[in-house]
Amino acid sequence: MALPPAQDAATGKPFKRSRKVVVDVSLCRYAIIKRCLKDRDFRLVRAKKSEVEWDIWWSDRGELLKDARRLNAFQKVNHFPSMEDICRKDFLANNLNAMRKLLPDEYDFFPRSFLVPAERVELQQCMDNDKRGATYIVKPRTLCQGKGISLIQSFQKLSTKDPCVVQKYIHNPLLIDGFKFDLRIYVLVVSVDPLVVYVFRNGLARFCTTPFQAPKRSNLHQTRMHLTNYAINKKSKDFVKSVDESTGSKRSLAFVMQHLQDDHGMDPCAVWADVCDIVLKTLLAIQPRLAASYRNFFGADDVKGRQWGPAAFEILGFDIMLDEQGKAWMVEVNHAPSFAGDSLLDRNIKTPLIAQALDILAVTNETKRSFQAKHRKAWKTRLWNATVATKKAKGVLVEPPPPVVEPQVVELAEEDAVEPIDNDGGGSGPSEDEKEDDDTPAKAKTSSSNRVHPDSTTNTDDNNQGREMEAFGNTYELIYPPPASSSTALHVKYARILAAADTNRSKLWG
Repeated sequence: MALPPAQDAATGKPFKRSRKVVVDVSLCRYAIIKRCLKDRDFRLVRAKKSEVEWDIWWSDRGELLKDARRLNAFQKVNHFPSMEDICRKDFLANNLNAMRKLLPDEYDFFPRSFLVPAERVELQQCMDNDKRGATYIVKPRTLCQGKGISLIQSFQKLSTKDPCVVQKYIHNPLLIDGFKFDLRIYVLVVSVDPLVVYVFRNGLARFCTTPFQAPKRSNLHQTRMHLTNYAINKKSKDFVKSVDESTGSKRSLAFVMQHLQDDHGMDPCAVWADVCDIVLKTLLAIQPRLAASYRNFFGADDVKGRQWGPAAFEILGFDIMLDEQGKAWMVEVNHAPSFAGDSLLDRNIKTPLIAQALDILAVTNETKRSFQAKHRKAWKTRLWNATVATKKAKGVLVEPPPPVVEPQVVELAEEDAVEPIDNDGGGSGPSEDEKEDDDTPAKAKTSSSNRVHPDSTTNTDDNNQGREMEAFGNTYELIYPPPASSSTALHVKYARILAAADTNRSKLWG
């Protein structure tokens, strides 16, 4: 028996019940995501056209829903409230600077950064006292795709009057084939209370298109020498399209890790441990804030729906740079990483990235039908205080109004409403890979639930041995919570970080 029809609060028309997982893709433009959803035999709808209540609301941007407390225990959105605390350049700098004051040895992975105009005096003192003439990179607070970024070597050259972040430039980057590059690390946050984090063991290395030279006054304007942003470099005549994962201006993380070992004599497992450590410390820095915002946004009693998982999840893009000693530096975090399939390399990495994320979330048509059955049983029990036969309830039982009938969007302030942040697709419209009709439900097979690596942590001593036995490639690794077998020192370390993060939250937010 289908559940009684829920009504659209605006029109009064009943919503149709679907036994398939329904995903609202009104604000999702990436074909890779839609294809992965179709491969699970999910139903894709758009809010304005749909008469079906959605189960997953997937947005390329960081909007949040109104009335999220009315979500039922099965519904999910793909963004957490307050994640902008690390995804906006100024908020990230503010939080990590505060954590460095409390735990300087743990938070030395973020280049020294100043918030201008608030810290303009401190910046001037630092630059004036630096006799070596260090280079600083000026980043507008909210712009993306490398827009508005400039390099300076003297305070007098800071011409912008707009709020910005001024960050010390990594002067000795590791080079491959003479070019500077960074790593896009994909991170799946399954829960924030408690924190559950997976890292994808593959990603993209994005290269500059002009051979690197040490920054000096005569080359500070050469953005394609110093900035690795794909949106900037893909327009260069020197951009080389990838024919495989080891060539071109965009390569795979797996290739880079092998290259570190073969050509630089570095231990890729140690480098990866540092990367995971950076990811986790960044998220732990705002975990108390994320947990409080989650409870406030979705309701303090959300724990009642834990059988079906948290009401939100998120895939983040961490931008990591390596210096010539192999030290990993975190540059920024993106809450709307591009899932454009501009090349075969993109598709080969991003397709399993999305597909396995859906496996981890364990949202399937079968789990939805199980939820519907339990919801129907509980609904009858509430009305009759007993289990009743369906035929006895015919024409009598009327379900209360639905939790959410349409994705009402909370618009971001204009300065935040960029789409998308760090658009690897270039922001000029959909690629050829994305020009398809995505409203038609696919007649595809349902993907099996393929659980991925559940044994990992960010502590190098605890995990290097395990990582040596695992190849880098298209699979997720759980990095938090750490396994019970982890050392006591590791658990103590995380407890210290969380305590410092809670202190920081109290100072910043009260």
